[in-house]
Amino acid sequence: MVARLSSLDVPVGEFDAQGQAITAARPLANLTTRDPSDPAIALLAGWAIVADVLTFYDERLANEGYLRTATERRSVLELARLIGYAPRPGVSATAWLAYTIDEDRSATPPKGMEVTIPAGSRSQSVPEPNELPQSFETAEPLRARTVWNTLKPRMSQPQTVQSIGKTHGIWLKGATTGLKANDPILIDPALPGVMPVPLRVVEVKADTSTERTFVTLRFWSTPQQTAAAVVGIAAKHESNTLSGATADNARAVLGKLRTTANELTDDPHRLSEFVASETLPALKELQKGVSGRAKNLGPWLGTTIDELSSAHTELLASLPANANSPPTATPTPPVELFWNALKKAPSVPPASAVKLNRSIATAFTPGADVFPRLLTAFQSPLAKVLVPALANASVAPAAEIKVYALRVSALFGHNTPAQPVFSNGNVTRFDQPTIENTWDGFALPKANFPVIALDAEYEQIRPESLLVIERPPFEQTSHDTTGLATVTQFDGKTTVHTVQSTAASTLAALGVSAKVTLPTISPAWFAKSPSDAVAAAASTQVLRGTRVYFQTELLPLAEAPVTDPVCKAEIELDGLYDGLEAGRWVILSGERADVFDVNCQQVKGIQSSELTMILSVSHRVQPLKQQAPTQSDQTSFVGPAPLPDGGQLGFNQSSGYGETESGEISALPGDKTHTFITLSKDPAYCYVREKVTIYANVVKASHGETRSEVLGSGDASKPMQSFTLRQPPLTFLPAATAAGAASTLVLRVNEIEWHEADTLAGSSPEDRKFITKTDDESKTTVVFGNGWQGARPPTGRENITAVYRNGIGEPGNVKAGQINQLTTRPLGVKEVVNPLPATGGANREGRDQIRKNAPLGVLALDRVVSGQDYADFTRTFAGIGKASAVKLSDGAREVVHVTIAGANDIPIDPISDLYHNLGRALRELGDPHVAIEVRLREMLTLIISANVGVLPDYAWEFVEPKVRAALLDMFSFERRDLAQDVTKSEVISTIQRVPGVAFVDLELLAASSESDMEAELLKTTVNAGKGPSTVKSFSESLTSVKCRVVVEPARVNKAPTKFSDRIAPAQIAVLSPALPETLVLTEVTG
Repeated sequence: MVARLSSLDVPVGEFDAQGQAITAARPLANLTTRDPSDPAIALLAGWAIVADVLTFYDERLANEGYLRTATERRSVLELARLIGYAPRPGVSATAWLAYTIDEDRSATPPKGMEVTIPAGSRSQSVPEPNELPQSFETAEPLRARTVWNTLKPRMSQPQTVQSIGKTHGIWLKGATTGLKANDPILIDPALPGVMPVPLRVVEVKADTSTERTFVTLRFWSTPQQTAAAVVGIAAKHESNTLSGATADNARAVLGKLRTTANELTDDPHRLSEFVASETLPALKELQKGVSGRAKNLGPWLGTTIDELSSAHTELLASLPANANSPPTATPTPPVELFWNALKKAPSVPPASAVKLNRSIATAFTPGADVFPRLLTAFQSPLAKVLVPALANASVAPAAEIKVYALRVSALFGHNTPAQPVFSNGNVTRFDQPTIENTWDGFALPKANFPVIALDAEYEQIRPESLLVIERPPFEQTSHDTTGLATVTQFDGKTTVHTVQSTAASTLAALGVSAKVTLPTISPAWFAKSPSDAVAAAASTQVLRGTRVYFQTELLPLAEAPVTDPVCKAEIELDGLYDGLEAGRWVILSGERADVFDVNCQQVKGIQSSELTMILSVSHRVQPLKQQAPTQSDQTSFVGPAPLPDGGQLGFNQSSGYGETESGEISALPGDKTHTFITLSKDPAYCYVREKVTIYANVVKASHGETRSEVLGSGDASKPMQSFTLRQPPLTFLPAATAAGAASTLVLRVNEIEWHEADTLAGSSPEDRKFITKTDDESKTTVVFGNGWQGARPPTGRENITAVYRNGIGEPGNVKAGQINQLTTRPLGVKEVVNPLPATGGANREGRDQIRKNAPLGVLALDRVVSGQDYADFTRTFAGIGKASAVKLSDGAREVVHVTIAGANDIPIDPISDLYHNLGRALRELGDPHVAIEVRLREMLTLIISANVGVLPDYAWEFVEPKVRAALLDMFSFERRDLAQDVTKSEVISTIQRVPGVAFVDLELLAASSESDMEAELLKTTVNAGKGPSTVKSFSESLTSVKCRVVVEPARVNKAPTKFSDRIAPAQIAVLSPALPETLVLTEVTG
């Protein structure tokens, strides 16, 4: 069909052909000479030249007269204008600039500044090779402050009893603490009724960057020591001689425990499970069946259960962190999660502050920023003092947790040698020293030992200081009347005591003398077990093995780092920031914390940024909730574990800081007011807290530089007076109009603004209107009316002025960080940068694009009614290269799904003005009740391999580039449409048309999708550890020639990974010049 021809077959006669045709005419049959010098032949040659010229222009005029066959852009442009189609101009790129405000250095010390950056402030990009600098101007004024340059989330917070237990360690100030592994320390929570807790150091890690040290702690006793205590308790009570079935059953339970404990000495975790799941439940069940008449059995079972429960809790507390629960295998995440996290799109904020979903409830939420602002409005003198006061005032009592380094000492007499006993002048035996025979001559209270004698004098021990007494396990042997020996086991105890008073004295006993300290302690050493005191006093093991630890140095606490990644809309900042308001743009930028490999390890080094908007601001503290004790609390070294002597092993659950009557803890100890910002939605990514930056001096900017010039002088005697702008190209900004763009030109005549119109037809003589025309060189001309259709500009001298911006198109799509040069530098502005790439910049419509879009202008007529109208309207929208529309159901409703591709396939970011304005225009010019979904096209990359034979006298090195160029042109983005299949015949015919090609053997025709490449890449990288895959590799699937590569239109996605992917966008298949590996051409020789 003629309508599908790319050119009309109009006869064209070249000079030689025209000359031969003229001389061959019948009237000249008798003219036999052909000598060029003959006048007749010369005359005929002249007419042959005329005919050659006429036929050439006849052919050109014929082809240039049709939209499909015209080759000149101007021809296409004029033909489009005949049907009222105005070619779409390019649109400027949108960028988001983050300003850095300097400090006021005239003040001492320097203080922050507040600067208003006016709209139109210009910045410039640093060009890369083969690029030119691009100017960007802010779209709106920005109120910026020094403190808003880069906000940081809260990085540390006061430590609490709960946080120490949760982390199994404590943060201390300084990078040099002098602590080392197994050193004893004492933590005093300073809470009513809670004794300090002695602990030992496991590991010391210094952080020199923050000048603090994390000390990992463990329970005083090792798991093996506490397991041995369980065995001792079982053995002691198993030897009880009570009779009866219940007593026998209890002894059987204890015997089983002793046997199991001996088998599990190297596995204290399993031992703790056995005690908790079998021994204690069995004994408690037996206790329920004891009658009130059994006077001895009930107390014995109660004592046994209490001691075992205490030992079990100590055992749990001594286990390493996270060892108190059965190990569970960490599930390996599907490798798809790795890729899904990588390709996750940034969050999309509201299009502007006007679109922000605000409410009175949000604005006046407790702690909202509106309250101090209203207060300063009522009391203006408070404006300067209120914020510093709130920022520096503590809202809860400071933490009184104290950490002491401990020094070890021993009891007086621990080094006393054994004393010989003589009989008749001979040594008959040696009596070992004990507290009883060593301290017997001192005037010290013996009952429960409220006073102890140390081995030396220690000045550090003062009243109100703390002592930790570590008593070793020991045994006592007694004999009945028959001489039968009974051995009683006593487990070791570690108790904490307060020094009430001290005394210094010189003691001498059994040949040993020393000046020692005699501290009076509370509670007494054996306050809760007097019977143990008698046995301990007679034990050499207690005298020699007891160690007394006393506090020597107070270790200052540091704030604990907050390490949780930033993932939620609510972000607590590291201080109080005044003046932040809802509707302010912010950019989150930093290292992501949500990408994990198959080992569930975070993949480091992935940087991302996203734009968002502040929904609300509040100044408050992070509330804490009172929680009931949990199993994990029980197993940490700060879990509640009652000790027979010396109070508790751990701290109570209540911290005592800022606690309300209802049990809610209102704030961390010593905490201060911080600013909380709530974003319009959760960020798409999680960020590593210490590496995330929150830019708050952010403003929207667009590509282009403002120009102000005098166009000329008006002359009322001239109709259709015109003037050309001197600085092309004229900038057009994305707009929610039918054209998709709005001019930046503002024209004034005698300082009165005149308005641009699409046409002057229908204008009255008084209408101050003008039209613009843009030529092939992007020069814009302003045309005024003729006096009856549009007013003429009045006569004057240089009275026609214009303010406009120049700069447009794809050059404005600069990378992140490229815009860093301040052209306009308001006072106090130090730096500027674009954390996000500029997007949305598109060139003007090219010749072929005008050819395709011109007929669409008379179809949609700037209105959207039918489903096809959505596609036609979108294709003519400035910045859009291709579009398709189809009505589909997403499972909940029917939507019009519009697939778009940018002009020249430019990237279109969902946060760009181009994307926002397209959606807005479709809604405003279409049916407001129709749901619309706009998605970016899905790309397919063609893979072609062909064997090509060349004709004789042609060289392959000359033919191959032409074949490659022909294929790249035929299957380029400009030549292909959405959902347009690729056929085998197209490929062969394209190659065959190249001069010099003899034949074509198409070896491969295929296409690769994004999902294909994802699977192939993951299989050979992050998923390679799973071993050889049984699935064919992508290269193995490239074995045949497809007669047709099917390119899908928009369709329902059968396996969506998320709700927004329930409809898959239309595809487009192209041959990429950037991937020469996808086009393999081989010469056939022989």
